[in-house]
Amino acid sequence: MKRVFLAIAVLGLVTAGCGGGSDASCSGIVDDGMAIVQDVIDEFDAMTTDDLMSMGSGEEPAFLTDMQAKLDDLDKKSTDAGCTDEELQQLFQDKVGQLTAKSDIGQMMVDEMKSGSIFN
Repeated sequence: MKRVFLAIAVLGLVTAGCGGGSDASCSGIVDDGMAIVQDVIDEFDAMTTDDLMSMGSGEEPAFLTDMQAKLDDLDKKSTDAGCTDEELQQLFQDKVGQLTAKSDIGQMMVDEMKSGSIFN
């Protein structure tokens, strides 16, 4: 479970400071980050309780490694576009309501991001 909370923190903090994709505007950067976050939430939604419990032992799931690589790329693009952390955080908060979840763990992640506490 510890890794789940770490993933929530990583999602929020990195998405707040990242950007990029097909639209190099700060808004487009956040849209791309939101798509990555939704993909990760969908992955957690599809996990069984046993899958979640086993996350603390062994290798990190491939979807988290993939997420980190994508967010690293978006982080560089946001820097190149001149987006500030504050601007990206505000755009993220404006769009976070678009995230959906089907499981309790996914909903917990969405709720945490909606609360804005991930930025403090």
